[in-house]
Amino acid sequence: MEDVMMHGLRGAGVAMMLMLGAQPADAQIETGLTAGAVSVGLSAAIKDLKSVLESMGGELKGVGNSLQANAQNVLLDFDRAIAGNINLTFDKLDTQQQRLYRDAQALTRQLAKAAIEVTNNAGTQARLTIADADILAYNTTYSLPCRTQTPRVVMVTPDALRVGRDMLEVSVRGNFLDSVPDGAVTIGGQVAQIVSRSANEIRLAIPSSVAAAIKTRGSVAISIAAQERRKKMILLFCNTSTVPVTLQAATVLLPKRIYTLTGWLQPTSLKAEKRRETHQFNSGKPSDCDASNDASQNICAPAGWGVAAIADFKVTGRNCGSSAGPASISGARCVLVPGRVKGCGYDGVWPARNCKGRGWVNWKMKVALTRDVRVPMARQSFAVTSGDQASWTFPYTKAPLRDPRWTYGVRIDVIEGDQKQSFDISHAQEVVGPVKGRLVDGVLGITVNDGDL
Repeated sequence: MEDVMMHGLRGAGVAMMLMLGAQPADAQIETGLTAGAVSVGLSAAIKDLKSVLESMGGELKGVGNSLQANAQNVLLDFDRAIAGNINLTFDKLDTQQQRLYRDAQALTRQLAKAAIEVTNNAGTQARLTIADADILAYNTTYSLPCRTQTPRVVMVTPDALRVGRDMLEVSVRGNFLDSVPDGAVTIGGQVAQIVSRSANEIRLAIPSSVAAAIKTRGSVAISIAAQERRKKMILLFCNTSTVPVTLQAATVLLPKRIYTLTGWLQPTSLKAEKRRETHQFNSGKPSDCDASNDASQNICAPAGWGVAAIADFKVTGRNCGSSAGPASISGARCVLVPGRVKGCGYDGVWPARNCKGRGWVNWKMKVALTRDVRVPMARQSFAVTSGDQASWTFPYTKAPLRDPRWTYGVRIDVIEGDQKQSFDISHAQEVVGPVKGRLVDGVLGITVNDGDL
């Protein structure tokens, strides 16, 4: 009969774990479950997390091991509290049992969430979830009646701070931290301001003198003077005393990063070059006095040039019925001058006829020519120093341009404390290390991926 009952509990517990694992970690508890089902669900969640953590290493495995130990303590405390009452639901439990019932469900959700995040290589988020679950488990166990409450630090966030860019505050997360008074925390040996505090978190401001002294990347010690609440049963009463304890932690501070950019950009642009040419025409006098000959001329500019306008055209002389003009532009680079040489004819009959006059025509023309030439434009230089940005734009403002082609060169010095790195980019090589340049429509953009430095 007992085996049947335990088998039923295991089935209900697994179902409970699956149900709770699909809910947010801060969801309301399921009060319809029996205490035994909650216990089995927590046990299964601990085993699942242990399984996925076995392949992990480093810090993640360390905080995971701490969580497993504290979660196991919660399970033991819960099982002791509900001994003989495993079939009772939430409403049938006493106050202490209900508190453990709630915490066990919340812990089961967080363990399930942590297992998923570790499996998915969620990294930082998995670490945060494991830390939160560890804090909850420790709180649950050591908040039971007459348990000594020893403050501890579980995690410091963020992992690192950049002086001059980030808000210089860190959160120390752990247990029973509300006993820390003002002036009891030092960072880098200097008293740190407590921005806010709760039982599970203290937010601290990095002292400005500590930040100003950072020249290289390094770990900075955090020392917290807290109070351990020691509790001991004497007869039927719980006696409480306080003992000072010092908690140690650390954060990483990165020196202020300064960027110095010196460079130039220079375009070439098309510019119209102009000149004038003079053309003259003399048809000569045909021997035939009765001639009527085409004397049209097509005058073309040299290769690469085009005709902008006919500046002047004048017939300078003509005879008989001869004519020339008007001149007109023909295509991009030519001028057509129509013309005809026509004689005055003869008197009499051949062979005794007499020439009345030979035809001829002369003209003079001035033509305005133009062509596009590519010329260098004024070089524009710049120099900036910045400590709070990693992207810049530099527009070219010297003159209007036509069909510009660009060249540029920039040196980027990255100064971090007493260290300096230099990167040179140009139109010929736009990406060097973490620095990238791009010039579009006369605006040079430069970005630095500071995560690669």
